[in-house]
Amino acid sequence: MIEKVYTTIIKHNLIQSGDRVLCAVSGGADSVALLLCLYELKDRLNISVFAAHFNHGIRGKEADADERFVKELCENMSVEYICGKADVPAYAKQMGYTLEQAGRILRYEFLESLPFDKIAVAHHMDDQAESVLMHIIRGSGTHGISGMRYMRGKIIRPLLNVRRYEIEHFLCDKGVSFCTDSTNLTEDGTRNKLRLRIIPEITEMINPSFTEALCHMADIVRCDDDYLSGLALQEMKKCRKGDGFDRHYLSVLPEPVKRRVLRFAMEEAGAYADIEQKHADAVENLLTAETGSHLDLPHICVDIKYDKICFSKAAMCDIIEANENVLYTFGEGTFTFGRKALHIECLQGNSFTADEKTAFMDADKIPQDAVVRLRQPGDRISPVGFGGTKKLKDFFIDRKVPRDERDIPLLCSGHDVLCIVGMCVAKSVAVSEKTVKMYRIIMEDI
Repeated sequence: MIEKVYTTIIKHNLIQSGDRVLCAVSGGADSVALLLCLYELKDRLNISVFAAHFNHGIRGKEADADERFVKELCENMSVEYICGKADVPAYAKQMGYTLEQAGRILRYEFLESLPFDKIAVAHHMDDQAESVLMHIIRGSGTHGISGMRYMRGKIIRPLLNVRRYEIEHFLCDKGVSFCTDSTNLTEDGTRNKLRLRIIPEITEMINPSFTEALCHMADIVRCDDDYLSGLALQEMKKCRKGDGFDRHYLSVLPEPVKRRVLRFAMEEAGAYADIEQKHADAVENLLTAETGSHLDLPHICVDIKYDKICFSKAAMCDIIEANENVLYTFGEGTFTFGRKALHIECLQGNSFTADEKTAFMDADKIPQDAVVRLRQPGDRISPVGFGGTKKLKDFFIDRKVPRDERDIPLLCSGHDVLCIVGMCVAKSVAVSEKTVKMYRIIMEDI
């Protein structure tokens, strides 16, 4: 198996001499085998090998045991080890992702934040077959059924030509143990159903080489898709227009190129998960719609603005089911919500100049329960210069604030809005000549 991995690395130019290679190790058979292979090949390839483990915070004590296993394995091999951890369930709930999507996003963010030349992950041929079949079932285009790439940026997959049974035999021969993720043994989720039931049945009843056939098909489709994607990227540059794309130019492009430009535009806006063929078809149909037409897709919005089609991240109220669950205790620092960030710092004195991106509040008047959050039903505000209290919704309507611009970070105490940067400050926290110190709040697009 080591020779097969070496051949894959050389054929696809995955690693260069002198590279610092980080191996992602979950503790499972695949990643343990990958670490062993890279370790045995390090002198031959002239590379340095390191390991990283990411605890998803999903399986409790079982996940902690996996982390300890990886640590001990690396210590026994004298391989430098790095560990990351995140609350994946909380992130999934906050962003509206499945646990699998949230885990993948946070895991890769952790890995790609580390200072290494290459990051090796343990996807193998059976994983590839599952991914390809899943995309076929979903009706994906050629990009989906072309499967995982051997290299994507710093990410490399040296095991893509290795079967799962080869990995298990390799570890058995080496006498090396590994962890078993209990969530992989149940038929919960599409991928597990494919792995445990569908693919084995097709292999037994129809094609004994079904896994290899799917991967061979993916290789062929990948070559075609890469060529067409290159053409699409060239056309994408030509039709870019301000904050969108020239929809008339897009409409007359050859169909394979047009579909890819639209997919790249959706991914650029943040739609890297949950986009299906029906969504792509809906975007294509929108090209000929009248100005003002709008389309909500998973994680993004698409709008027709005269001669442009524009893609943007979905408003936070569409992404987060319960805004009240997303809040931060008020204080100095930076607070991020979707495409907006608030920078808060405390200053001495009471001299200031506010503008559309900056607001000031008397630091000694801020209630102890103050938080930074998005709007909620029942919010109200008593702005400086206004005689009474107004519902936040009515305030936005009076100020003619478009719906898609109302989901911005607010400073609140209960349902009392203390500050809307660029619009108003509540009378209760306004800076006066008696102010000794104040908070400066700057809102920026990110």
